[in-house]
Amino acid sequence: MNTKQLLESYAQGERNFPSVILIGAKLKNTDLHQINLSRANLINADLGNGNLINANLSNANLRYADLTAAYLTGAKLIGANLTKALLMKAYLNDANLIHAQLVEANLKWANLTKAKLISANLNSVNLKYANLTGVNLIGADLRGADLTNADLTSVNFSGTIIDDTTVISEKWRLVRDIVTKGAKGRNLSYANLSGANLIGANFIEANLTGVNFTGANLSGVYLNHAQVNNTLFVGVIGLSKSAKFDLKKRGAIVKE
Repeated sequence: MNTKQLLESYAQGERNFPSVILIGAKLKNTDLHQINLSRANLINADLGNGNLINANLSNANLRYADLTAAYLTGAKLIGANLTKALLMKAYLNDANLIHAQLVEANLKWANLTKAKLISANLNSVNLKYANLTGVNLIGADLRGADLTNADLTSVNFSGTIIDDTTVISEKWRLVRDIVTKGAKGRNLSYANLSGANLIGANFIEANLTGVNFTGANLSGVYLNHAQVNNTLFVGVIGLSKSAKFDLKKRGAIVKE
């Protein structure tokens, strides 16, 4: 099937094109919402500014594909190969990228809000200025990735792989360290943990003096015997009324 045949079939209401071969296809600005291109070969395809909302691209080969400013909201990209793909300013909010290969992909300025990137390979990916609010990065590999000025509010960093080659602020490096290794007995005084996803983190006996937890998700955290004098718990998620009352008694600043 060639590009013309696919577009004609799509216009007639056909949506299922699994395993189709469209190497180098010119599909810029094309409406392909809800299309099934699972296992498709789209190497070097131009899908820039296309409408791929809720499309199924699971296990598709999108190496070197141009998806600049493409609309991929809610798209399934499970296991997709996006190595060196261009995704600048793409809309990937709520997309499923579990086990996707994004090695050296360019996602600068992309919107990845609440996307699933569990166990994704993000080696050397460009995520500068990207919006990753609420993204699930459990087990994802971020070695060599550049997250300069990326919005990492509420990201789940549990088990995320980073190293010295990962460009990420010290704040979010610390958050990843806490949720992956715990912080029992650790001195974290005056650390900025605002907006962090810290679900289930262990802060037992930690020094949390002056720590800023504003807007953080503290569901299931352990704060037993932690020092909380002047610690800010403002607009946090996941703490019961009794837990907040106890923190106030221990010297914390608690506000809704």
